[in-house]
Amino acid sequence: MDSFEEDGASGRAPEINLSYLIKITASAQEKDLATLQLTVEETEEKSIHLIMGNNIQTPFSSYVNGGIRDGMSVTINGRLGHGDGSFSINLCSAYSKDAGDVALHFNPRLNQGNVVRNHKQGGGWGAEETAGGFPFRKDRNFVFTVTAKSHGFYIEVDGRHFCDFTHRMSMGAVQYLTIEGDVRINNINFKHPLPYSAPVPGGLRNGSVITINGKVENHFNNFAVNLSSAPGKHGDIALHFNPRHNDGNVVRNHLQGSWGAEETAGGMPFRRGQSFQIQIRVDGSGYRVFVNGGHFCDFTHRMSERSVQYVFIEGDIELYSVDM
Repeated sequence: MDSFEEDGASGRAPEINLSYLIKITASAQEKDLATLQLTVEETEEKSIHLIMGNNIQTPFSSYVNGGIRDGMSVTINGRLGHGDGSFSINLCSAYSKDAGDVALHFNPRLNQGNVVRNHKQGGGWGAEETAGGFPFRKDRNFVFTVTAKSHGFYIEVDGRHFCDFTHRMSMGAVQYLTIEGDVRINNINFKHPLPYSAPVPGGLRNGSVITINGKVENHFNNFAVNLSSAPGKHGDIALHFNPRHNDGNVVRNHLQGSWGAEETAGGMPFRRGQSFQIQIRVDGSGYRVFVNGGHFCDFTHRMSERSVQYVFIEGDIELYSVDM
């Protein structure tokens, strides 16, 4: 089926191609908290690259919007510095590993030839794990990926499994990613699992803005963004935004007991393999939808925006961020 609409339409129910370079420069401030400055630049390729920085300075600290959940991954591209080659990547409850608990402390130590993994809770460090050798070299860039799974953190270096770190505390406590030490960071990418369902803080209201960054998969047939009254595929849907590759359009609709009349004007602004940004702005008359920085469509309110409590996203995309 090419649609995510429920039984009344096509069987299943149901967070830019313009390119943005998001450059983040991080400078250590009081208490080692990095201040992030974002600059958006349009490029000629008309595709979007979410690149969090170029030579990000350490110590670096970034709030993880929505926290860490099962299936979420963080990928860091970097290179060892010119010093002792020791650095750490931390998933923390606070802005630095010294200020709160640490669910994962990943600490390559060039001089010792190993990588220490540990956790910290209640001010005390746990038992170190060091097996696996040292997969980093001073003369080579690296790609580090950590994926949250039900049993623990699954860690890859340069595309190869390096180790697992069993959960010693709830990953729900993680609110920050921090990096410090002798390392140069080129970019950081957060990827959320699908389907994605998250509450809208305080509920939707006039003036609310939801911004979704992602990438269309190469086999893209369709995906959907729903503003709904309940989590997942339950409840009413005030806005159903459903790009369909095979039809060459984007269906907009609502669901309140049954599906309403579809709106499809505007063409197809999404391309396979290209990144995107969707921004939904709520005003008194309805929803104004922008794709890759340009106005794409309006959708007049068919039910109160105050009924919207959740954002639900599914389909053939990689989801990088949902900001509300």
